[in-house]
This record gives sequence, structure tokens and C-alpha cells, in this order.
Amino acid sequence: MSNFDDIFNRVGEKYKIPPSLLKSIATVESNLDPNAEGDLDLANTALGSSAGMFQFRTGTAKDYGLIDDQGNDYRKDPEKAADAAARKLISDTKYFRQKLGDNASSEEVNSLAIMAYNGGRGGANTPATQAYLNKVKSNLTPQQTQPQQAQPQQEQPRQQQRDPKLEAWLEKNTWFGK
Repeated sequence: MSNFDDIFNRVGEKYKIPPSLLKSIATVESNLDPNAEGDLDLANTALGSSAGMFQFRTGTAKDYGLIDDQGNDYRKDPEKAADAAARKLISDTKYFRQKLGDNASSEEVNSLAIMAYNGGRGGANTPATQAYLNKVKSNLTPQQTQPQQAQPQQEQPRQQQRDPKLEAWLEKNTWFGK
């Protein structure tokens, strides 16, 4: 449990997104560090540097209200950044649903939205964003070691347990349907 679980739960409930997905993205992006700064070498470029728990770049932060017209920067505010991350996932999911149509599975659409979080819509489904998706998904699947039974020295195989809310999210697009 992290110090930010209440935020992930509130925002997840608000937008019908699994809180574990928000937490996983924040973990992959910054290891849950609200003060993280990345890509400082890009600070004076059009891309801008990334900052905060969800590592929003300057332009995307402006698009989602994390940097206002007066230049106030809220990327390091965990609640506002989580809210913006959820809205970005929703926007990207709607985009890919419209682009791919009703024949695409919700899992495919939602996976593309997660990849677009990292690489942008045009960069979704590249080897780099596929690796990102795998990291996000691996954080969603906690490993549990079963109690040892017959031989105390022998480790039993690990079983994966999926978050039921994530499974529902991947199977059915609850934000706007098909």
C-alpha cells in the first residue's frame, strides 16, 4: 500500500478506471515520486521536460490543465496529476475506439491507450511502448508465493493473481461502450 492509494481510489472511482492501473502507471513513470523530474535536457525544447508522479511533459500538462495560462505548474500535485492521467487514458481510449471501430477488442483499444500514455498516439504499438505496456501490466499482477507444503526447503510455483477491476476494464470499455 502506498501513501497515494486514497488518491488512486478516488480518481479511479470518479472515472471508472481501476485504481491499480493508475498506481501502476505512476510506479513505472516515477516509482510513485510526486517530485520526480525527467528529461531535463528537453526543458527548452518543444517537447519540454517531464515532471511529477505521472511524468507529464510540458505540452501535455497544458492540454490537461496541469500548467495554467499564468504558468502555474501542478504536475507535482499527486491528486491533480492522477486526475489528468485518468482523463488522458479516457481520451486516448476514445480515440483508438473511434479509429479502430467496433471490431477491435476492448483489450486492444485499452492497451493502445496505455501505450499512448507513454509514446503518444502516433507512437503507440512500437517496441518501446510495447515494453512500457508490459511493465505496466507486470505491476498489476502481484506475485504470491503459495505456502510450502510437502518439503519445506522446496519453493512452490508462484501463482499470478489479477486485479478483478483491471480484468473488467480490459474486457469491457466502461467509459463509453462500443
